[in-house]
Amino acid sequence: MSTAPTPAATSPPPPGVGGALPLQIGKAFIKQYYKTLVNTPAQLNRFYQPDSTVSRGMEPSAPTDPFSVADVVSAPTNGEETTQGERVRKTFFDWAGKGIDEGGEDTDDILRIELQGGAIDAQESVGGGILLVVTGHMYLPGKSSEKADSFVHTFF
Repeated sequence: MSTAPTPAATSPPPPGVGGALPLQIGKAFIKQYYKTLVNTPAQLNRFYQPDSTVSRGMEPSAPTDPFSVADVVSAPTNGEETTQGERVRKTFFDWAGKGIDEGGEDTDDILRIELQGGAIDAQESVGGGILLVVTGHMYLPGKSSEKADSFVHTFF
């Protein structure tokens, strides 16, 4: 007769054991997310589920209203031929511009993100999710390349 515990009697492994650590996952996610935001923002919809909620504040003390990605994707287009990704970009990220032009030139007309002066914090959360908080600096299109805006971006 065996004395080994049955699978139901074993406890789950401690956080971070047997898989990637939340910070490793977070850094990989952030690298791909901001690369997409800068280069091809119309593809940002790939990072969101239909039931995702997005809110953004462009003014520090102004309250924001959350938007459902599903509502944005299914909204009438007024006869305009747009992809789901382009609708998400226009609603949530229009301030970021349309991405780097084909020449890839670094101008004041494209978004630049710098994370070197910021931080990334990743915490394991409910149901195996990860709460990710990113801080950094943005150089917004059309503004002087010398003036960076600080930002905080939270993902779950």
